[in-house]
Amino acid sequence: MTNRLLILFFLTCFALPLQAKWTAIDQGVKHGEKHFVDWETIDKNEHFRKVWVLSSYEKQQPGQFHSLKTHYEFNCTDHKARIITLLFYPDENAATTPNGARHAESEDWFDFSNQSILHHIEARICGDT
Repeated sequence: MTNRLLILFFLTCFALPLQAKWTAIDQGVKHGEKHFVDWETIDKNEHFRKVWVLSSYEKQQPGQFHSLKTHYEFNCTDHKARIITLLFYPDENAATTPNGARHAESEDWFDFSNQSILHHIEARICGDT
């Protein structure tokens, strides 16, 4: 339990920028959902890009959260993504302390549809590869 709290503290304090500038994404949004990207958090490494995405839900989601910050990595050559970190929040704006976290760079890269918000994000952050 102590290790989990320590990881949660680390992610909360150090992994996210102090003054995030969230920009709304209107592409492919379902009713009751809002998605935002902090374009200033893009980390570039060859043909890979990492960025934070905030997803907000009107209704509480399974797992007892209303918002979720996800750190994605995109492979701009293969047009795939994977999740690096998930932070779960009890409020819709992710303005409180997370009530859950998962950090484990997935080895599993996944495809996404051309109608998804991930496609919109990838098109913007991978445009200069």
